[in-house]
Amino acid sequence: ISKNQYSIDVLHYDIYLKLDVNSKIIDGLTIIKLYSPIKDIDTIVLNFYDNMKISSLSINNTSVDFNQSNNKIFIPHKLINSDTVSVLIKYHGTPKRVGLSGFVFGSINGNSLVYNISEPEYASSWFPCNDIPSDKALLDMRIENSKKFISVSNGKLISENETDSTRIFHYKTFYPISTYLISVYSSEYSVLKDYYITSQKDTLPLFYYVLPGQEEKAKIDFEEQPSMLRFLSDTFGEYPFMKEKYAVAVFLWQMGAMENQTVTGLGSNFITGKKFFNDMLLHELAHHWWGNSVAPKEWKDIWLNEGFATYSEALYNEWKFGETVL
Repeated sequence: ISKNQYSIDVLHYDIYLKLDVNSKIIDGLTIIKLYSPIKDIDTIVLNFYDNMKISSLSINNTSVDFNQSNNKIFIPHKLINSDTVSVLIKYHGTPKRVGLSGFVFGSINGNSLVYNISEPEYASSWFPCNDIPSDKALLDMRIENSKKFISVSNGKLISENETDSTRIFHYKTFYPISTYLISVYSSEYSVLKDYYITSQKDTLPLFYYVLPGQEEKAKIDFEEQPSMLRFLSDTFGEYPFMKEKYAVAVFLWQMGAMENQTVTGLGSNFITGKKFFNDMLLHELAHHWWGNSVAPKEWKDIWLNEGFATYSEALYNEWKFGETVL
């Protein structure tokens, strides 16, 4: 991370991803609206992996020179004459597998499944961004894939449009999000639906995206999600993303789960129909208060995310089963 990156404030990401699952290529367009005080820095620095090829870059609709190296984009500030700028970047490529997964074009039983795990600083392996957890921004995400796939991202589904061969899903957040929590899932999902009703009688939609054949087991495994939401809301304050949703989407990382904001990723082998992994589901949901709503400033603070989520498991089990004296 360059020190210049702490001088900018990203306000909004507008991301369009066209997924070619056969070639494992992204054709992407990202528009970044950011505040960058002219007097403070001479270069705007963004994170973006070098293997992703930029075909064009413009500032406020004007093409500008830039340098891409060391997994960063360097844009001379002398090219910019305002402190609020719109950076448009067109790019394509196959993301590297980095960290716990990065961005993955995977498959299971012959079916494509696209997903990502970007924690801690791997969002920039698939879209250009200021990859710092404290620099939250609003998000519009559009995902284009074959029409046989359902695509999922953070926030609320705004529209779903079809062409002759593809479907484009548009999601929008109404609450700021850290880059490491921005997510994409796309597969031939079966969709289960439920809801959570708050103490004020507001309704939050719940969605569970599972593999074909997992539906009956998933109904059992996700049965307690509304009561978990009720407990956590009573304990810590109302669910922080009420204007959007809560969802769980199955992915192919089989080591656990990832609390991407409003859509947790869950390893497909944790669907058992026996509620064996209730603690995991509660843990990821608790992160929406601790880690997603209240975010770490730096990665040395990650113990707060994990500590509070783990503590929440104990609190929920005590609430559900009562205190046990050993």
